[in-house]
Amino acid sequence: MVTIGLPCYNAGATLVWCVQSILSQTFTDWLLIAIDDGSKDETLSILKSYNDDRIKVIADGENLGLAARLNQIARITETELLFRMDSDDIMFPSRVEKQVAFMNSHVDCDLLGSEVIAIDNVNKIRTYRKPRAYKPSAYEVFKGEVIFHPTVCGRTQWFKMNPYDESLKVSEDYELWCRTIGELRVQILQEPLLFYREHGSFTYSKFKTQSRVTVDIIKKYGPEAFGDVKTLKLLFERHLKSLICGLASAFGAWQKILNLHGKSFEETSFQKVLDLVIADK
Repeated sequence: MVTIGLPCYNAGATLVWCVQSILSQTFTDWLLIAIDDGSKDETLSILKSYNDDRIKVIADGENLGLAARLNQIARITETELLFRMDSDDIMFPSRVEKQVAFMNSHVDCDLLGSEVIAIDNVNKIRTYRKPRAYKPSAYEVFKGEVIFHPTVCGRTQWFKMNPYDESLKVSEDYELWCRTIGELRVQILQEPLLFYREHGSFTYSKFKTQSRVTVDIIKKYGPEAFGDVKTLKLLFERHLKSLICGLASAFGAWQKILNLHGKSFEETSFQKVLDLVIADK
């Protein structure tokens, strides 16, 4: 009934946990399309080690980048729904079931995301990340922190009609949301369905690169979306955020800045879910 798209590049350290979380889904009628993007580690051998007819592995030896691989997955997907997944993240066991149920009952929704639980490189829970809005306006989407990319489930036809910009090496998802915002129908489920590997992997250097691209995207699409005044406000907020993050990094407080995005929560129950999933690998 559904396809899960999994682009992989040098993912040997986390890939087993990722695939195990897919195999552990309560919804079992899925096809996993896993594309190796020219990895130099054991990624491809891990993918080929699974003896499951629902797992389709593609490898051409080339390194084309994430956006190109996402477009490739969309082109060959034949199911109505297409799920995004990253090779360093871990699904909640009920993720596919819950997103399929929502999309089947909300035909006016193009893309569906969820909240996330941020984890570190040793699979320990750090923060609970909630979006800025659950039925976001154009302005809220441009502000960011709304659609967590690897949580997205969407109509395959939508992805075919709205490909990612393959010239971008970062923020390809943000660019796509901003480019299509006039017609994009997106909602976010008010519960976490993904363990999102952010702490220890999202560095200040990555943030700086993303910020430069984000500024260009805001300049390109902001004026048409909601006018010059709001665009200038967004740019000011983005530059201010970059300044604050730069100071935090300089004083060794980068991880504390990441923690500011999180909400207070009782982590024990979520850690138990995560431990059960990864224990089966």
